[in-house]
Amino acid sequence: MKNISVFLLALVMSLILTSAAFAQEGWPSNKYTALVPRPEGVEIISVRDIDSSRRGGCEIYLAQWPLEQSKAYAQKVQQAGFTEPLNPGWALVTDDAKGWKFEALNADNVRISIVNWPQVRMISITEMR
Repeated sequence: MKNISVFLLALVMSLILTSAAFAQEGWPSNKYTALVPRPEGVEIISVRDIDSSRRGGCEIYLAQWPLEQSKAYAQKVQQAGFTEPLNPGWALVTDDAKGWKFEALNADNVRISIVNWPQVRMISITEMR
């Protein structure tokens, strides 16, 4: 299982570094980030726009982000309308050996993932096309 996690992390980092839409610094301004509040007191490492035939969106990678701050941000995201589980019966929050993660959909089926793992701290806002 550890090998899979390392592989997935390497894959994510590879995608970030090779993306033509790779940017540094600053909260992005687009139709996806307009759906959620801007988190306070975070240092953005990189931003990746997602624009493929299957999905669109934005991934924001963060430097150190205290877990309590991530949880407080998830509450603000819920107040912004991201309240539906990805699948019926699924939990909005996962807290396991990998770390903490919040995932939810809004009424328009836009998905948010807030990840606070030791290796990755990220806000991902995506929609299927």
